[in-house]
Parts: sequence; structure tokens; C-alpha cells
Amino acid sequence: MRVGIDLSKISGYNISKRKVRKMILYFTGTGNAKYIAEKIANVTGDETKNIVAYTRDNEKLSIADGERLVLVSPVYYWGIPESVKGFLKTLKTAGRYFAIVLECGGSTGNAQGVCERYVRPDAVFGVVAVDNFCPMFKIESAEETEKRLDAQNAKIAVIADKIRNEEKGDFNDVKGGFYKLNTALLYPIYEKFGGRKTKFSASDDCVNCGLCESICPVSAIKIENGKPVWTKEKCDMCLGCLSRCPKNAISIKKSLKNGRYVNPRVKF
Repeated sequence: MRVGIDLSKISGYNISKRKVRKMILYFTGTGNAKYIAEKIANVTGDETKNIVAYTRDNEKLSIADGERLVLVSPVYYWGIPESVKGFLKTLKTAGRYFAIVLECGGSTGNAQGVCERYVRPDAVFGVVAVDNFCPMFKIESAEETEKRLDAQNAKIAVIADKIRNEEKGDFNDVKGGFYKLNTALLYPIYEKFGGRKTKFSASDDCVNCGLCESICPVSAIKIENGKPVWTKEKCDMCLGCLSRCPKNAISIKKSLKNGRYVNPRVKF
């Protein structure tokens, strides 16, 4: 599937001299989507890259004819993050392979339908990963997390093989019951409010390392007077700042008692 402009039709551009790309893009706050992307790439040999490389700088990605693009996205409120939605708005597909892998804590709902508002993929897959939404749910123990990661590897291997062979179809078997209704009821809440109603705070344990500011995918965090300050109107609710803070100084709601989660098999 061709995504973006056809570079072969630009005057002076020799498509034969251009390395054919096969890319797996991912959006992640705590590492789950990155883990899935890297596991798929181990089978397909594709390049992996954080979608933030394009979204934060408003850079448009162009995939020429003969190339392949896979997008691994987490599921938020049975939909997709605002950053992923913004990225999909910039894509145009016309004749080459484009697949979406949806990573969720329990079920994907109709997140696929949200994606299809902007671009229609050739293949869609679903993977149940470790639930990381600590404002609402208690994070599993380290032992439970490792078991869940082991369990999902077999599913990822099947997905990777289908992507390598560029199989087409709806392979998402974790949509859940009443999946369209779930998305219709809950996703508009995320679209309307996102992180705008979320009260992030940093305790005195904060050491002003600046990690939260540097990793924020939407540049919603600035360090002022030695503490992070959130522009809530920008927040995507990826929880990367909260989960990856080296001092566990950042919190919202019940996150302190529910624990933190970062995929233990991922290196950032």
C-alpha cells in the first residue's frame, strides 16, 4: 500500500536508487506497544520507530510504492490516542500493505472503526497486553506481568508471520462484547476531555531530572521552578511521565496505591 505521495512521479527522483522501507511505527507511554513492535520486527526484519518522531515535529511520513507500514497503537477508552489519530489524518493509502496492531488491557472495542475514520488498513490485529492504567486499576505483580508477557508472545508471533506474508483481513479477535457500543459510549469522553480534567502532581521526591518533560509525546510538560507543570489541554493521557518517573514522584488520583507499570522487557 502506498502511503503519502508517490515519489517515483517527482521529477528527478530515481525510485530505483531509494532503499525500500518496511516500517513498524508505535506509540507508547509505558512500553507495551514498543515491545510488540520489536517482537514483530524480529520476525519481519522491519525498522521500528516511535511515532513521536513524526507527530511531535508535525512531520509527514511518505511511504512510496513497494513499501510496507505497520502501526502499533494502544487502546484508550476503546479508541485510540489523540496522537495516533492525528498521525492517521496525515496518511493517504492507495495500493500497498498497511496494517494496524491494537494493544489493549482487556479488549479493543471498536478502536478499529476509529482508525477507519481516517484510513482503511489492509489488516487489523488485536493483542491483550498488561493493563497499565493505574489511575483506575491495580497494577499486576512482577510475576503476573512476566506470565502475561510470555502468554502474549505466541499471539505476537502469529501476527508477525501474517504481516511478513502481507496477509489481508480483520484478524482482531479481542474486540469484546458490544464492542461498537462500548466505543460509542466511552471514547467521546476521552475525545472531549483527554487529560484536560486530570490533576497530575509532583511530590517533594522530584529531583528535577527533566525526564518527564523530554519524553512527553505532545510537549505538555515544562519544568518550572524545579517541578514539572502540565498543560492539560495538550495531555494525551499516555501516563509515560507518571510511570517512568525514576523517583515515583508523579501521581494522579489512585495511582499511588495502585502502583506503577513499565514494560520490564523494553529499553527506552
